[in-house]
Parts: sequence; C-alpha cells; structure tokens
Amino acid sequence: MHTILPSVLSFVLLYGYAAIFSISYLAVFLPLPQTVVLLAGGAFAGQGYLNIFSLIFFSSLGNILGDLTCFILARKYGKELLMKIGLKKLILSKKFTEMETFINDTAGPTVFISRIIPLGTIVDILSGLSKMSFKKFMAYVIAGNIVYTIGVALVGLFLGNAWQNVTSIFSAAGIVIAIIIVIFALSRIYFHKLKHRMKKTESSN
Repeated sequence: MHTILPSVLSFVLLYGYAAIFSISYLAVFLPLPQTVVLLAGGAFAGQGYLNIFSLIFFSSLGNILGDLTCFILARKYGKELLMKIGLKKLILSKKFTEMETFINDTAGPTVFISRIIPLGTIVDILSGLSKMSFKKFMAYVIAGNIVYTIGVALVGLFLGNAWQNVTSIFSAAGIVIAIIIVIFALSRIYFHKLKHRMKKTESSN
C-alpha cells in the first residue's frame, strides 16, 4: 500500500476534488489508501491546496455512492451469483437466515460503525443480501460516512505536516474495532442459537 501512496497523493494534488471523489468511490471495491488520502487531504487544505469543505463534500459523496452501488449490486445479483457458483445450500441455510436477522436487528450500529473500519464493503454486501430496506441502509451510510469524513479530514487539517505520524494509529484502531465487532456478532449469533434451543427444550418438556 505504501509503495503506491506517493503516486496517489500526486494524483490528488494534480486532479484535486475529482481525484478525491474517484478514490473515495473506488475504495469500496479496491484496496486504496482512502483514510491516508483523507488525512493528507486535510493537511493539503491547511496548506491552501484544497478547501476543507469541498474535500469533505466530495470524499463523502464518493464514499456514499460507492457504498450504495455495492448494496444495489449485492441486492440485484448477489444471491443469483452465489447460487450459480454452487452456494445454493448456503443461501437456503439457517446460518444465512441468522445472518439476515442479525443484520436487520443491528442495522444502525453495524452499518454506521463499519464506515470507519475495514469492514465497510463486507457490510455493504451482507446488507444487500439481507432484507434490510434500501432507505434504512442509505440513511445510516450517509450519517456514518459524513461523520467519518469530517473526523479524519479535521485530524489531517489540525496535524498539518505531521499527518503521517498518525496513519498507523488509524489502521490499528480500525483493526481493533473490526475484531470487537466480529466477536460481538459471533457472540450474538451464538446466544441467539442457545436461546432458540432452550425454547425448543422447554416446549418439548
């Protein structure tokens, strides 16, 4: 990732907001250093190369449209594609139903928090595969992306040339939060199963 960073930052300085928008949109589908670019963009705004409000607007717009595109593609083609590649049993399994239930029950925090950690695209796909409404997904995606973009851009703006010192902190924090969410999700599914089994046992008795 760091090997392409100088080229990406040169691309941002050369093409400005068009580059910011493109990177933010494509980062949903490709492993691009979006957070680093946003930090650098905040620093560039402090130096007068970019406007902080325009930076936040175009980065948020790219993120939101990328997430919505991913959701729509998963909703329209996801299940069909999984069935074509031999995963029909997975789609029709209880585990998949439990996943849908979990996504629907925790739609707000799951979608919102996933905007700031390296699970955004996965949550976009799972949300599209589930029965979550498009309006609900869009509302949480817009809120989460705006909060994320403003926060990171302002950190870059205030740090200035020292923005590179916190890139590793952002990466580590994202990974830690992602691990916590995965553990929470697995725990919730486990206890949901346990509760269901206990109800079955009580009804049989």
